[in-house]
Amino acid sequence: MQSCGAPCTSAYATFGSRYHLPFFVLIASPIGFLAGRWRSSWIVDVLADGMALTSSSWLLHLHERPLLKDADGYSVATSPRESMYFMTGHPLEEGYHQTVGRIEEASYSSVGIMLGGDSAEYPLWAFLDVPRPDLDAQWIVAGTASARYVDPDFVPCAVICDYSSPQDWTSVRDLPLDRDLSGFRLFMRP
Repeated sequence: MQSCGAPCTSAYATFGSRYHLPFFVLIASPIGFLAGRWRSSWIVDVLADGMALTSSSWLLHLHERPLLKDADGYSVATSPRESMYFMTGHPLEEGYHQTVGRIEEASYSSVGIMLGGDSAEYPLWAFLDVPRPDLDAQWIVAGTASARYVDPDFVPCAVICDYSSPQDWTSVRDLPLDRDLSGFRLFMRP
C-alpha cells in the first residue's frame, strides 16, 4: 500500500496554535490567584483595562478574520461559512474547489484521501459534504498505528493526494493520475 510520504516540515508551523489553549488554561490559575489577592488593589483594574485595550484591535479588526466589516464588506459575523475556510487569496483554495468539483462531476461514490501531516483536510470534508449516504470518503493510511482501522473492503473510485505525494507516481490503488490541481494530485478511474 502506498502512502503520500512524510509530513512536510517547514519554518512556518501551521498548527502551532494548538498549544495556545493549554498554555492559557494553565496560566489562568496563577493569574486568578494573584488577582484575587489584589482584589482591592488598583493593579487588577489597570491589568484588566490594559488587556481589553491591547486585544481590541485583534478582536475587532484582525485582517484575516475581522469581526466588524472591513473595506470589502467581509466579516466573520455576516459572511458565508465557506469563505472562512481559507484566508483571503489562499493559494490552495482554488485547488480544493477544483478537486471536489472534478469528483462530483464524475459522480463517484467512494473517495480516498491521502494528505501530508500539515495539510488542511477539513475543507475537503466540508466541500464533499460528507458524511452523506451516496459518498464514502475514507483516509488511506499505511505504516501508522491507524492502519489497523483501515476497511479492507474499501475500493476508492478516486484518490486525493497533496504535494507530499511523490511526483513520479502515475497511479495509486490502480487509479491513474487524472490531473494536478493547484497543490493536489487527483487519481481517478477513467
